[in-house]
Amino acid sequence: MKMSVHVAEVVWDWANWLLVGALVVGVVATYFIVQTAKVKEAALKQELAAAGKIAATANERAKILEVRAGELRNTNLTLEKQLVDLKKSVRGREISDEQHDKIIAALRGKKLPNFTMYVVHDFEARIYAFSIMGVLEELGMRTPYVSLDGVEPSQTGVVACGDGTEASREFIDALAAAGVVGVTNPNSKVVIPYCPPLSIFVGRRDPPQTWRVPAVKKQ
Repeated sequence: MKMSVHVAEVVWDWANWLLVGALVVGVVATYFIVQTAKVKEAALKQELAAAGKIAATANERAKILEVRAGELRNTNLTLEKQLVDLKKSVRGREISDEQHDKIIAALRGKKLPNFTMYVVHDFEARIYAFSIMGVLEELGMRTPYVSLDGVEPSQTGVVACGDGTEASREFIDALAAAGVVGVTNPNSKVVIPYCPPLSIFVGRRDPPQTWRVPAVKKQ
């Protein structure tokens, strides 16, 4: 079918208007797409900022909890040590396996003088003196026992006094190295009350130190 000039002009006009309309719609659509993209971007930035604040708060809280956990660990260690000390205080002094082995290893097979044991009138001191005597008897030593009944010397702990000879000095040094003797007097020229030459004085144990539960900071 052959189109007339008039029809062609009409169709051409409509086609131009449709093209313009399509361009206008495209521009409008593009505008709205850009605007909505900006809104979405702003919302995403807000979400990221909020997430960053939450993460920062969580990290700060984690640091606080870590510090708190460290304080609690230190407190537990302190309490455990104090509990051990308290048990020792209640149970009384004793010769540990380590002390026993150390004394035996240092003095086994050596010719040692006999020492007399002077002990205050105290049940715990007597038990401790007997444990010391048991170790000395393993070394072949005789240890006469003298109870200081009715005498209350102020000296606490254990004192060993020698006669100035090398053998007694070596013996006293071994007891001191093992932590059994706190005070030594290897020279017989210096006289300590209740501790004549070749003797071991066992006094009352030192009073337990006052201790308290360590404070823990509140968060």
